[in-house]
Amino acid sequence: MSHPKSYILILALALMAMHDSPVESRILLAQGVVSIVNYIPDTMLTIHCQSSSSKDLGTKSIPMTGEFAWDVSLVVGEKQGIYNCDLRAEGLHGRFSLFDAGRDWNRDRCGFLKNFVCAWRVRREGIYLFELKRKDYVLEYSW
Repeated sequence: MSHPKSYILILALALMAMHDSPVESRILLAQGVVSIVNYIPDTMLTIHCQSSSSKDLGTKSIPMTGEFAWDVSLVVGEKQGIYNCDLRAEGLHGRFSLFDAGRDWNRDRCGFLKNFVCAWRVRREGIYLFELKRKDYVLEYSW
């Protein structure tokens, strides 16, 4: 069999295998991590996050320098989730959008690569995001 014909045969077999696969329509654009670290001295931070598609991540309590993180997948053709989180710590409380694919999946904020990271730090002054463009944590939300 000549080379061009063997390539066509391999391509045809691959396409047939994909056609029978239940995940054929799921093309992964990117997969990332959203991370929240508590930097409020001597204080427990309570976090409750939910996506716009009603995925509930539950309620977590994290100590100083403790971390709460979850994975986010961006798939072609699926509505990209927005994660809103209720944060509470000793008289401080608020609801914040800590992941929005349309806002955060870009080269200036969390990254535009296949593996991105949205890194948040919670302080007494507010909630800071590590912005790739500035290579530093920037105050995103005040309490």
